[in-house]
Amino acid sequence: MPVPRIKEAQGRRGSFVRVYFAEPIDMDQQSAAEFNLRERMVSILETSGVLVYRPARAWKVDRMPSAEEAATIESVNRVALAQCDAIIARMPESTVTHGVPMELEYATRTLGIPAVVVGRAGVALMANDKVRMMSEEQIEFEFGFVVMSLIEGPRWVPSRPEVRYSGPATLAQGHTNDAGIDLTAIERVVVKPGSSELIRTGVRMAIPPGMFAWVTARSSTWGRWGCIVLPGVIDETYQGELMVHALNLSQLPVTVHVGDRVGQVLLMANGYYGRTLTRVEDGALFPTSTTRGASGFGSTG
Repeated sequence: MPVPRIKEAQGRRGSFVRVYFAEPIDMDQQSAAEFNLRERMVSILETSGVLVYRPARAWKVDRMPSAEEAATIESVNRVALAQCDAIIARMPESTVTHGVPMELEYATRTLGIPAVVVGRAGVALMANDKVRMMSEEQIEFEFGFVVMSLIEGPRWVPSRPEVRYSGPATLAQGHTNDAGIDLTAIERVVVKPGSSELIRTGVRMAIPPGMFAWVTARSSTWGRWGCIVLPGVIDETYQGELMVHALNLSQLPVTVHVGDRVGQVLLMANGYYGRTLTRVEDGALFPTSTTRGASGFGSTG
């Protein structure tokens, strides 16, 4: 009889964050590159403080299980899946699998759990709004961030979601759920041609943990004044006033009056949050090669 082995790990925010890792069990078709890819996916998850339940490692099967044993395995896996925050699936192009799509359907349709699928995109998956598809090339750069945004994003939001700030009473979104909040000048400033000025807004903002603020231009900044706003990244530890750095590229002086909307501030998730920077040798930086490689600007025409 197969014996389940479940590894436990502590979630980085003090509570268990659970992920179900679905993959084809047929190891005969698994190349070394495929093995390394899956291990890398699991490593990224565990480094992020996630408890990973991996059926392919949880069960020791040395023979073809009977119908009763297979039913027991499925029953235990479904219990584990029901306790998870997300399901991560690997569906390689070269492997035919029926179990992984079934687990995805059960997780997303029945349990309402979000999913990230790396690999082949079928019609059913593409039509499933709970599924986020990713390519193999995205794993090193986006995989951890996408997964954590799915399962930890709601944990970062307090029971009464709010972003605290001090400053002008008129600070507000132009429309409900707009990404940016307009910033207005609180003093008259003249920006000379070819020069830049820091424009005060009077706004101080308590940036939520795991996020950063991005001060940038409004769409009308260039059209109205011939100015561009030099973007600024504001870390969550910053407690000072938000300033708009305007650069005048026109041939005439630009006068910014009190109350003029000069820029906007956006809140964005910090992909480095909870992570450490680890230096490795250049040859170990990318475990697998990609079709792009080192080709950069203009490489796709």
